[in-house]
Amino acid sequence: MNALVIVTGVLEAVLWYFFLWFALDSIKRGRPPWLAAVILLALGYAAFVACPWVRDTDAWERLAR
Repeated sequence: MNALVIVTGVLEAVLWYFFLWFALDSIKRGRPPWLAAVILLALGYAAFVACPWVRDTDAWERLAR
């Protein structure tokens, strides 16, 4: 396991934390649903891309070609 895998794993955990925090905070504060959906989609996509396991698959390697 190299340093990049560890850093991206930590980054993924931080992104999922903010995803959950923003989702719960949006419910509490009553933010506009379209705004919450856009931000949650961006956070979820960024966390998915940061996941070291996702980037280690054959499908991800084919995307890079």
